Amino acid sequence: MKPQNIHSQENISNRETALRILTNLQKEYGYQDSNLFGENEAKTRLLLIDSILEALGWDKKDFNPEYAVKHVGFTDYLMIADDIPRFIVEAKRIGQTFVQPR
Repeated sequence: MKPQNIHSQENISNRETALRILTNLQKEYGYQDSNLFGENEAKTRLLLIDSILEALGWDKKDFNPEYAVKHVGFTDYLMIADDIPRFIVEAKRIGQTFVQPR
């Protein structure tokens, strides 16, 4: 068996695990009557967003919470891989709609 086949099998397993975790999070928190609905942003980050990022393969050492952005303020998460900023996550409590600041 070629080494890349082993990696391919690991990726399938990782995807299945991630899907299971994301499905469980959706079942637990995906409805207005969930115990997270209306809670503050910090609790949403701790119980939901951190779990989603970890399920997607991000390590907590790659989380850069409350990262300062010059002339803008702070991001809730700046995700970095290979020392390159990859994307920003703006967290809101469940039930709050994101509004772009002026």
